[in-house]
Amino acid sequence: MKYLCNSCVTVILLCSLSASLGAQEGSISIPSTLPDIRDQIKKYDTGMFFCNKSDANEVHIAIHSRSGRNWNTKGWYSVQKNGCIAVLPTIENQYIYYYAKGEGLVWEGDSKHCVHVGRAFSIPSGRCTGDQKLYGFRTFKTGDVAKYVATLN
Repeated sequence: MKYLCNSCVTVILLCSLSASLGAQEGSISIPSTLPDIRDQIKKYDTGMFFCNKSDANEVHIAIHSRSGRNWNTKGWYSVQKNGCIAVLPTIENQYIYYYAKGEGLVWEGDSKHCVHVGRAFSIPSGRCTGDQKLYGFRTFKTGDVAKYVATLN
């Protein structure tokens, strides 16, 4: 199995995104290597997005995040090669955790959370039960931003 290092994840913080996505003060230009992201993200004011720029034709992502006072783990979000997906409509906490895998590639970390292997799930924080497995998630510290885009390379 091929493992990717932490530095292989490119993160773009979108503090403010103008309608034209130009290089104006207070905005950020989306790199030309991600042309497909422009239309996908342009329509959103907030959210957490993942883009697949890896060698895998499809990547499956699980997210551990807070909504209100509760933490929850959800998956699997699928994103095709050179595509992007919104995984959270809003960012409610500066810490978001993720685990991703696809065609022998794995993005994992030290924060342990329960997942269902091979099917969609939504699991409140707590102990794993039944057919749930404990996986190691990576941590993003998003800070105080409305949009957050992670690119899996």
